[in-house]
Amino acid sequence: MSFIYATDDPPENHIARLLLTNRPAPHKPSYGMDSPLGLVASNFLAPLYLYTSLKGKFNAWDKLLAKVPPEIFMYPSLDIGCGRGLVLMKIAERKKDVAFSMTRTPDPVYGIDLFIRGDQSGNAPEATYDNAASLNLTDYLTLHTANFIYLPFKDETMSLATASLSIHNADKASRKIALIEAARVLKPDGYLIILDLAGYIGQYKSVLKSMGWSIGLYIHG
Repeated sequence: MSFIYATDDPPENHIARLLLTNRPAPHKPSYGMDSPLGLVASNFLAPLYLYTSLKGKFNAWDKLLAKVPPEIFMYPSLDIGCGRGLVLMKIAERKKDVAFSMTRTPDPVYGIDLFIRGDQSGNAPEATYDNAASLNLTDYLTLHTANFIYLPFKDETMSLATASLSIHNADKASRKIALIEAARVLKPDGYLIILDLAGYIGQYKSVLKSMGWSIGLYIHG
């Protein structure tokens, strides 16, 4: 799908690269924990942080993605700061499901991340690939190393963009740019779903309202 990229030289697809290595697939996926440093910083709120990181976000994303019309999953999707791929896999699973009821293969979900281990334990393209392979989802996703303040995609190419506990890792100026970039690559009728920490809600709402958005922002505190 070269038409989706902003340049003629798109970043490497880690899924395609690792498929060539015949890397053995694990028996089940493993998503690690969001920002080990965040756990330390949370202090007396650590139990709540652990719940959100290890279980709460799973349930939240099931509910959020259930609100998205099935036909949206036929078109290109983007997971911003995908890490080891929890949301990436959930979207790929929905693409796999709709493939059985449609006349063509759905477009992939694209995951982008800088794969910084401080943002998520064990964060690496290989870990994301292993999760996709364990769930037999490698045909439905593409994985790039890329920065969410400069998405390597053309304008209005994505039907869905998601971000799970990722945008807050950047500084204030970069968070604003990340939201502007997410809006840029979305189609006019696309969906933007963000799950993040409560302290960042105000900035996200302000930036999106300044661009004319009134719906499509979901926050988990």
